[in-house]
Amino acid sequence: MNGALDPVRLAATERIAQVRARFLANLPARLEGLAALALKAGADAPEAEEAREALRIGLHNLSGSAPTLGLVEIGRLAGEIERRVISKQLPNGGLTPPVASEVAHDVSALGDVAPEAPGR
Repeated sequence: MNGALDPVRLAATERIAQVRARFLANLPARLEGLAALALKAGADAPEAEEAREALRIGLHNLSGSAPTLGLVEIGRLAGEIERRVISKQLPNGGLTPPVASEVAHDVSALGDVAPEAPGR
């Protein structure tokens, strides 16, 4: 080809850009939800284990999906936080309040490494 994108590749590139923009637009709410789960996982409550597992799954999904959209650093950091959540799990399935607070802070900080979403 002459360097121009063929119609199929152009359509795929445009679709990926749309998905990435939607991902970035939804990221603040997603991170807020994950941070809330972290705090809930640090509470002395029966749902702490469920919250920690939901947090772990959410971080796992984020660490896998972000790099596919070119957001490699978000994916890498989410994976690091996920590994910490796994390694710091208490026998009751939750997290200690200090770990939960630290994880919530680090999850919220993921928004700082995200590029601005178009139209935001």
